[in-house]
Amino acid sequence: MFQKEWLEAGCIIFSQYYDSVWWLANKLSEEHLPDETIAIYAGASPLRAANQW
Repeated sequence: MFQKEWLEAGCIIFSQYYDSVWWLANKLSEEHLPDETIAIYAGASPLRAANQW
């Protein structure tokens, strides 16, 4: 995923489960992309960023 330089093009990950997306966003933020904002949109819930507590 990181070798193919997908970050330059962007990436949208869909899931029906908010907890799964939150977990993935936190893992990416902590382990691979600490300087990138990872946004989560979950239907009627407010937009949140995984690396902005």
